[in-house]
Amino acid sequence: MKVRMQLFPGMYNGLADCGKKIMATEGFGAFFQGLQAGLMRQAVFGTLRIAFFDYGQQHLTLTKGEKNITLLDRIVLGMGSGALAMCIANPTDVVKVRFQAEVKSSDPNAKPRYNNALHAFKVIYQEEGMRGFYQSLAPNLLRNSVMNAVELASYSQIKFMCTKGNGPMGIFDEGIKLHLFASSITGVLAVIFGSPFDVTKSRVMNGKMVDGVKVQYSSIGECVREIKAESGMKGFYKGFNANCQRLVSWNVVMFVLREQILTVMRGPARH
Repeated sequence: MKVRMQLFPGMYNGLADCGKKIMATEGFGAFFQGLQAGLMRQAVFGTLRIAFFDYGQQHLTLTKGEKNITLLDRIVLGMGSGALAMCIANPTDVVKVRFQAEVKSSDPNAKPRYNNALHAFKVIYQEEGMRGFYQSLAPNLLRNSVMNAVELASYSQIKFMCTKGNGPMGIFDEGIKLHLFASSITGVLAVIFGSPFDVTKSRVMNGKMVDGVKVQYSSIGECVREIKAESGMKGFYKGFNANCQRLVSWNVVMFVLREQILTVMRGPARH
């Protein structure tokens, strides 16, 4: 729903209307378009961005000490790890957005652009070459480096500041309540700071319509100018509600499960 609202401004009157129209015209299965590509994207990008960030943070902990790591340190680590991970995962993101952007035709005989994720990779490569997988790399790097920095840096910072014994803001013991609080705030911050980059990224990946034919934007600047001309600054926050619900729930699940997994892997002696 977030991608649809970003790509088709004016088609939906809010999140509920978007869900209702998709359900009425395309059925329940439309909500899971691109699931294969989405899982592939998260398996690659989600794994690498956290691994790169944690590795850098562990290095800083050993060299500076945990209490001497600054918010700026975490922001730099978050931007670097997000950009590096996306350089590897960008093709999976392109395929995911292409699937989610496709509105099913009312014609029962009409064939979709792609049958599945592997077919999408094949078609994009045949029609557009490797460039097709990286045409949106620049806005995607901006979007994911910013959002990764906000998510990982703010979670680490909020968690550290809100843990008892780490200063006047220490209100939680280490545990599930701390993780839920920090991850929820992190999700909201990620949407606030990342939405303009997210909207631009989705539009560039999907292309634009010219005389009924979908073509690529000539540059990020062209895409930004078109969004601003259509809706002004609020155009960069299309799908904000859907994006907020998506990212808050995503961050809660990701960080809470990650903390539980780390606790188990470290064992009772190190907990």
